[in-house]
Order: sequence, then C-alpha cells, then structure tokens
Amino acid sequence: MKEKNNLKPELLAVSKRGTIIENLYSGWICVVNKDKKVVYRKGNVNDSAFLRSCAKPVQAIPVIESDIKLTQKELAIICGSHTGSKYHQAVLKEIIKKIT
Repeated sequence: MKEKNNLKPELLAVSKRGTIIENLYSGWICVVNKDKKVVYRKGNVNDSAFLRSCAKPVQAIPVIESDIKLTQKELAIICGSHTGSKYHQAVLKEIIKKIT
C-alpha cells in the first residue's frame, strides 16, 4: 500500500487587526523558472491542489499581452485576490479608465 504524503500545509502568512490575529493562511508555494527548475518551495510541493486563485496570474496573461499599459499596482490587483478596500477600488477604477 502506498504511503500518504504529508498533507499538512505550512503557515504562509498572518493577518492582524491591530494586535489581534485575524487570520492564519496556510498552504504550499512552488516557484519554477522557465526551465521548470524549482527555485523556491514551501511545504510538500508534490501534493495535488485545486486551481482556485492560483489561476489568476494565468488568467491575466491576455491583459498583460495586450496594448494596455499597466502599473505594477494594477497588475497586482489583476493577478491576486483583494478585499475591495477603497485603495483597491481606486486601482481598479484606474484600470477601467484605461480600457474604456
């Protein structure tokens, strides 16, 4: 019988509200270069995972390859999750101005 992998994720980030811990974020990270060589890892990177949010950078490729000139802040919003804060809304409004 095949042994199970260690599926326990590692702590990646902690968010606080003031001095109170609000959320703990666990998971796995694997960064590869263009030659498919792992250049950074955290946790057991051979485990399977659901695509979910990790698809966002891939979904951003058509925008990145378009003629739209994005700032690094705009690219970060497109490639990641955000909270909808006033700051995030302002960045998104700038993107909308560029594409309309």
